[in-house]
Amino acid sequence: MTCDVVRTRLLALPAPARPTDDLLSHLAACPACRAVQAEAARLDAVIAALPVPSSDARKGTFLDSLAADGPVIRSIPVLPSSLAGSGSFRPVGSWLKRLDLRWVGGVAAAIAVTVGGVWIANRPKPIQQEVAVKAKPRQELLKKYTDHHNALAKARTAPDRLKTYAVWSDDIQAEACSMSNAADRQEMNSLASQYERMVKDGMEKQARQVADQPMTVDDRQKVLQDAIARLTTAETEARKLEPDARTDARPALKRIADAATAGRKTLTQIAEARGAP
Repeated sequence: MTCDVVRTRLLALPAPARPTDDLLSHLAACPACRAVQAEAARLDAVIAALPVPSSDARKGTFLDSLAADGPVIRSIPVLPSSLAGSGSFRPVGSWLKRLDLRWVGGVAAAIAVTVGGVWIANRPKPIQQEVAVKAKPRQELLKKYTDHHNALAKARTAPDRLKTYAVWSDDIQAEACSMSNAADRQEMNSLASQYERMVKDGMEKQARQVADQPMTVDDRQKVLQDAIARLTTAETEARKLEPDARTDARPALKRIADAATAGRKTLTQIAEARGAP
C-alpha cells in the first residue's frame, strides 16, 4: 500500500486516531504517514471542541468560513530581533543595493535566452489524457467532501439531506470510474466502501424519513425521483465500464453497481408504496 493511498484513507476515516487494521502495518513502518495521522487526529479533536454557533445564521457563516478560499499564510513572519542584530544576517535589500543592476539584467537576459533555447530543443510532448487523469489533484475530491459535509450540517429536512447524499454518492462513483485505470485495488475498494455507505446509510435512510412525512404518493415520488435517476445512471456507468477495466478495479466497480442497483430498488419501492413502506 502506497503512502498516497494510506493518507487518502486516513482523511476519510471518521476517527483518524483509530485507524483500521489494514493501515496499522504501514503506519508502524512509515514515520511520515504517522505524522500525517497525528496531525489529522489533532485537527479532528480541535474541530470537535469548537463551540457550536448559537443560531442557524451564525452556524452557516461559520461553516462557510471553514471552506472559504484564501491564502494559507496571511502575514509575513518577522525575523527575531536577536538574529537581525547579530551581524550574521543581512536583509536581502542591503545586498541588492550593492549590485550593479545593469550587470544583473545582462546575466538574467543571457540565462533567459539559454534556457529558452534548451526548452525549444527539448520541449515536452503534449500530455495525454490518461496521464492527466492519473495526476488529478486529490484536493479536488477532498474539497467536495468538505462542501458536502457543510451542506449536510445546514440541511434541515429529509429531502434536503437526501439530495446532498445523492450528489455526494455521484462524486464518489465518478471518482471511482475515472480512476479505474490508475488507482490500485486498495484505493478502489476504499471508494466502493464509501459509495456503499453513502447509499445504504445515507440515501436509503433519508428516503425512509421522507416516507414518514405526511405527503401524497405523487409528492413523494417527485422528492425521490432525482435520487432514483442518479442511482440508475451510476449503475449503468459502472456496469458498462467494468468489463474493460483493469483486473484490480473490476470488483470495486461491481460493488458500486450492485449498491446502486439495490438503492434504486429500495427507493423505487418507497416511492411507489401506497401504505407504510
